[in-house]
Amino acid sequence: MRRSFLAGLLLSVAATSYGGGNQAPHNDSRERNDDPVLALYDSNGTRVGPIVSYGYQDGVVLTIDHTPVFVPVVRAQVTGPPNDITQQNIEYSASQLVWMGAPGVYFDASNCAGTSYLGVSDGFYNIYAPVRPSIPVRAGANVTLYIAADSASASTPVSSFFATVLNSCQSFQPDSIELWKSGSTFDLTGHYPEPLSAHY
Repeated sequence: MRRSFLAGLLLSVAATSYGGGNQAPHNDSRERNDDPVLALYDSNGTRVGPIVSYGYQDGVVLTIDHTPVFVPVVRAQVTGPPNDITQQNIEYSASQLVWMGAPGVYFDASNCAGTSYLGVSDGFYNIYAPVRPSIPVRAGANVTLYIAADSASASTPVSSFFATVLNSCQSFQPDSIELWKSGSTFDLTGHYPEPLSAHY
């Protein structure tokens, strides 16, 4: 009698353990699917997409004309009261983000005319992101996304550069630089106006 009781108890424990083992992965999987996703929203409250990271840079992946591109974001900055050392004090927003602007975009002709090109070194995250290379170029309050054509980078002669920090065109003698040819552009702030925010 005692042996029968022990045998029954062990069988019951074994069956419970085996059944629970099959259920655990299912429950974990379901819980993972229910986890909220941190996403980027524009100033109108429109959801832009989930936040992802490439090359230590945060941003979103957009699909533009059937082409996926990674667009980085950074914390919004404002110039605060001057301090004693630099006479300029940069303050960072706790909640607002903006599209991160690349240094600029190259052109084959002078005065920033003709075909545009993306500098390979101007968007380091493009080396890490498994999508089409692109760079956001800021001109005042407007940000335009330049998207590379479907071709390899090449050493290309260019004659001008639109510098975002100066918000102006810089012309120079033709010089060959490793570049991607631009295939299209996208009005980033026109579609997703700033300031941006990230929340669940």
